[in-house]
Amino acid sequence: MAEDPSARLLWHNKGGFRKALNELRMSGGPKQQAAEQVSQIIGDFSTEGKTLKKLTNNGEGRIPHCVKYDLRGDCRLVTVQDEGQIWFLFVGDHVDTDRWLDAHRGLTMAVGVTKQIQPVIVTTGQQQVRLAFDVKVTSDDRPLLERFSFPELQEIVPQSLLRRQLLAVVEDTDDTALADVIECLPDTTLQSLFIDLFYHLARGELDAAKNRLDLHFGRGVDVVEVPSSLEDALDSGENSELVTDLTALSPEERMRLLSDDFEPWLLWLHPDQKRIVDEDFDAPAFLKGVSGSGKTVILIHRARRLALKYPGETIGILTLNRSLARLIENLLKKLCLHGEEQRIKVEAFYDYFKRLLGHIGTANYLREYIRDLASDHPMQAALTQALTRHKNLANEFSPQSGETLDDTWNEFWRIAEDDFAELRNDVVKTLMGYGTYDVEAYLRDELTLIRSAFSRAKRAADVGAEESYLEYARKGRCIGFPEPVRRKVLKLLRRYEEYMLAGAMMDELALSQALIPSRALLKDLPDGLRRRCLLIDEFQDFSTLELSLLKQIPSTSENGLFMAGDTVQKVMVKDFNLGAANLDRHVTRSKTITKNYRNSRQILVAAHAMVAHYGDLAVKSGESIEVLNPEYAVRETAQPRCIHAAHPLDVAWHSAIEWLDGDTRKPWAVCLVTANPHKLSPDDILNARPRGVAAKKLSGDYLLEPESMVVGTLAEVKGFEFSLIVIVGCDSGTLPDAGLPKDEQWRDALRLYVAMTRGRDQVVLVYQRTPSPFLELMRAHVVWQTDGYSYSGPRAEPAAPPAKHASKFTAARPKPEKRLVLPPPPVTALSVHAKNALLFYFEQQVYARLRTGRPVRAAFDDWVQRPANLHQLQISKLFAGRGIRRDLATEIDAFLRPHRFSLIWDA
Repeated sequence: MAEDPSARLLWHNKGGFRKALNELRMSGGPKQQAAEQVSQIIGDFSTEGKTLKKLTNNGEGRIPHCVKYDLRGDCRLVTVQDEGQIWFLFVGDHVDTDRWLDAHRGLTMAVGVTKQIQPVIVTTGQQQVRLAFDVKVTSDDRPLLERFSFPELQEIVPQSLLRRQLLAVVEDTDDTALADVIECLPDTTLQSLFIDLFYHLARGELDAAKNRLDLHFGRGVDVVEVPSSLEDALDSGENSELVTDLTALSPEERMRLLSDDFEPWLLWLHPDQKRIVDEDFDAPAFLKGVSGSGKTVILIHRARRLALKYPGETIGILTLNRSLARLIENLLKKLCLHGEEQRIKVEAFYDYFKRLLGHIGTANYLREYIRDLASDHPMQAALTQALTRHKNLANEFSPQSGETLDDTWNEFWRIAEDDFAELRNDVVKTLMGYGTYDVEAYLRDELTLIRSAFSRAKRAADVGAEESYLEYARKGRCIGFPEPVRRKVLKLLRRYEEYMLAGAMMDELALSQALIPSRALLKDLPDGLRRRCLLIDEFQDFSTLELSLLKQIPSTSENGLFMAGDTVQKVMVKDFNLGAANLDRHVTRSKTITKNYRNSRQILVAAHAMVAHYGDLAVKSGESIEVLNPEYAVRETAQPRCIHAAHPLDVAWHSAIEWLDGDTRKPWAVCLVTANPHKLSPDDILNARPRGVAAKKLSGDYLLEPESMVVGTLAEVKGFEFSLIVIVGCDSGTLPDAGLPKDEQWRDALRLYVAMTRGRDQVVLVYQRTPSPFLELMRAHVVWQTDGYSYSGPRAEPAAPPAKHASKFTAARPKPEKRLVLPPPPVTALSVHAKNALLFYFEQQVYARLRTGRPVRAAFDDWVQRPANLHQLQISKLFAGRGIRRDLATEIDAFLRPHRFSLIWDA
């Protein structure tokens, strides 16, 4: 067989061949030389397989069609082969190879009715029962035969007592007891069948068990014995993630596949995915797909193809999330072979638009703003001063003080000037009548909604105007805003924009607002900013105005704009109207993928049961989302687990550590997620981990540190993929966030759906008291458990407080005429976040008791500079009504210690 250069060279991705080859390579000496021999075989097989032909080969009776080759260092290469195909099974030294062959007697490359190819054990004769061999511990407590569909059981085992005994077999059933049951079966064929079924089921290999059943009933075949079945299975697309066809790759791609740091799934494209990668579009194109359909992988491959198709041009990829942008950048470096990644520029939206504003400037925007205001308007001073540095206004933190956009909002919201306070309090009082929710957060989202839908010039148009916030339907928002309230909200927005401009700060929405008057200039950008093609990942995260600007960026219409996403994963309060952005179905091309390639059937069934309900509520509220019905994956795993835990963080870490027990899974593929960062921060989760457990906050570089688990929020995990997702804080009252109005709780449901579908193999949802109503909707599709585990060992060191931003900006920060001028806080040892936490406590608990008559901030500055005022302050009171921030409490406590004072850690 080795003499045929036209043969397919294959391995099964679950068979462990690549791992065995890497372990041999890392052994050094003669074993490393043996690994290099195999690498050379893979690399030069297209040149008539000369290296393979030179090796001594021997037959091997333990596996049908097996050919075993001698390598250097007393090593062996194990293959199965017949007409037109060679399967690489194992490589190792003589002892390891012999042990592997014993453990895999009867191995068959079988294809069943699903068209999936699976390595299946087919025992012969009186082979020993081996249930206890390499058992995989799972969360599935059901007996083994109940874990997959077996309608023929009663037909082939009519004896009810024997059938009950077979159905009672579990992972820890004694081998001797099982052998006694197997011997009661009437013939060796049935005995072999059940030995093999129990073997695969005990190892968690449900798909292999199904194929073994198909072989028994004649519905499946050995692809080595029936070569035509191999072609049929590979052409079906069901094996794109299961089988690596080396002969379909170039020699360079084969060698890259063997490197230690390459992610093989980057090459696993289903035919439906590859067609989209290779298609040319004459207009802007949308790729809509369910979660787990491989949209990001398609986008990466498409970017590479376009970089090769247009060698003298720059291809751009944009996403809203910096971590996701970094992840895509890392994946492109792994995928590209000939340096084409250097012409693919991956950026977060903010970073690219900041560079655009650095080139174009904000002068047109500011002049338009000034022109529309009365000459004596209080904002005139701030806008005029901003004109002097109109190319340096796009900053996420103050160039002078280092305060963040969140800090700016908190400072703006607490302005004590009478006119502003009266306006703010009037709006708040009106909205408080709609129920219990976080009015401040709701209004901040409202300002986001306005700026995402309307340019500054159009949002305040008169009533009856075609485009006006005063006439805006506010789709997806449940709290009614009558016209008088809307006019006041617009005044609040104008003041907030003044506050940002005075601090030389802009959020992502402000970037779009500032570019609208200069949008024509986007068609004539310098080389560093020009993009021949622009690919957008997670397009549903972008607003109407942002999309209207992005469509101006590509320099040519052919393959110019390509957008991938899923509107069900739209979780931010932004206006999303493709028609208003001139990107409706009449002027765009659209592709849809409903097949889920990532998650197991069990995970997707549970997640979809929840999102179908809440997605319908979102649609009824007017939100522009489309719930695609997924084509469920054939792959099966255990159902998601909902765990009632007295100590949720301990149980979460214990679940993650148990998942990694053994050497088949890497820590980077495990992510712990907070269901509500306001109640439980990622730092809280990290600080609770057992000492010695490697973990860090999620970033786009997580693939580069495979020995570290990651921690993030529901929103942050979008676009990523993990083997296990553990979501902590899934309690009623926490998820959904109590700050959301009841009729908008679907937003948190969509966030939970996004996070659950990041889990490829298992999802664990942990709650402490009463389960979230989201979990109740999935009740029939999850396993409910109670876990009293409590960790009593040493914890990891607490995370250090975030470092303040450094800046090269040296110009003085102008103060608008009516902006509240705050003196520098006297306590400089505390971060802005810690001071804000204390300020909130002071306003709620202390200020009224002082009765000083002084402004809040002035009184606070005096109070906080006396550490004795903070002595023995309980952290439960410090963070009353909010999520406890242990990182901030640790910082404040450390500030007090030198003065011989401290906080009380009562929570």
